[in-house]
Order: sequence, then structure tokens, then C-alpha cells
Amino acid sequence: MMAEGGVRSSPRRLDRRDVLLIIVVGAVLLVAFWSVYIDQHGSLPAKVRLHEVEWRIDVFMKRFMMVLIALIALLFVLLWWNRDPAVKAAAKLSLAGKHAEAEATIRKRIEAKGPSEQRLTMLGMLLMEQNRLEESLQHMQEAQRLSKRTATAKNNCANVLWKLGRREEAAKLFDEVCSAAPNHFVAVCNSCLILAELGRETPARERLQQAEQIFARYDLRYTKTWVPLLEQCRKAVPPAQGFPVILPPP
Repeated sequence: MMAEGGVRSSPRRLDRRDVLLIIVVGAVLLVAFWSVYIDQHGSLPAKVRLHEVEWRIDVFMKRFMMVLIALIALLFVLLWWNRDPAVKAAAKLSLAGKHAEAEATIRKRIEAKGPSEQRLTMLGMLLMEQNRLEESLQHMQEAQRLSKRTATAKNNCANVLWKLGRREEAAKLFDEVCSAAPNHFVAVCNSCLILAELGRETPARERLQQAEQIFARYDLRYTKTWVPLLEQCRKAVPPAQGFPVILPPP
């Protein structure tokens, strides 16, 4: 999976969020100046009311911070609970070329803790690297059934189908991912490549254009890993036929 970070900065007009932020900041500054003015130049009843309001705000902020700290602590607990060291260990073994050890590690974890989307996906990847494609597809499909966000899981299944030579099924599954998650760069590129392989030039070119648009939205510093896949699509899709239409001057 690839992270989509580092949105490309570009000049833009003020939108509603900018206007709202300006209004909020202005209101906060206005209240601050008003409080200072009342505290220095206001009447005694006004100062009493001001101090009462400040006290209430102080109580609210303390309670808010307590709730915020509790939520952050809960987030860290959930992250710790969901961590899976066996998946990380299997990935390291796989990168070192120790596929049998990696497979044994992840299978042992599944037997001990049960299947999960991450564990089944890792096992499917390991089997695919060993060219055990039917087994890989079975585990990828099981991972898809367990997944809450199915785009990446479906993309993985389509990749295995593609390697098995079941290109029509793979192309259909890639198309489902692109329709459900149009910003899934890897699936869009995969769809482009398989459509080009099937000789469907027009939809392949549309996928290439979609991939180019996704790629253009992000800073290259964060999308270097996307470049080889995008270049594959550019080479796979032939250039559009015909000439650009140039309108005569008015």
C-alpha cells in the first residue's frame, strides 16, 4: 500500500474554510480585546460578569483537555492492540529472500491468533512470490471478505487473477476498484495496463489520463514510488491518433 501525502501546493482563491477560519480568528481577537478593555475600563458589575465568564471558560477547557487526553490515550491503546509483529517479521524475512521462513512465521501466527486481513494478505503475497498462485488467490479472497475497505483487497485479488492468466476477470475487478475508489492510483494504473494488454486502447487511455490526474495532485517528493508504474502505463498505451483541432481566430 502506498501513502498519499504531500499535496502539491498551488495558488488558489479563498474558499469557505478560509473565510470561516478568518471569521473565527477575528472573533477570538475581538473577544480578547473586549475582555482587556472591560478589565481595565469597565464598571464593577461588568468586571464581575467578565470574571464569571472567564471562570466558566476555564472549567470548560479543563474538562475538554481531560476528555482529549483520554481519547488520545485510547487511540494509542487501539494502535497497540492492532499491531501485528508477525506481519512485520514475515515482511523482513521475505525481503531477505527467506520465503519459507516468512510463510512459516505468518502461518504460525494465524494458527495461534486466527486469520485477519493483514495476515491473510501477507500470506497471499508470500505465496504469490513463490508462484503458488491458486493458493495465493484463495487467501487474498479470504482477506477481501474480512476487509472493511475492500479497494486494496480487490486490487490484490485482481493482481493474482492477472498472473493466473484470467485477464477478463482481473480487468473487471480492477474496474470495480476504480469505480468505487477513483483515487486508488495503483488500481488505476493496473487497470490501464491490463486494458492495454487486452487491446482496449480507448479505455486504457482514459485510465492513463485518470492516473496522470491523480499523480499531478501530489508533490513528487512523496510519490517517487509511483513513477515506474506510471511510466509503464505511458509505454503501454499508444499515443492518441489524429491532430488537435485549432479554431480560426474570430
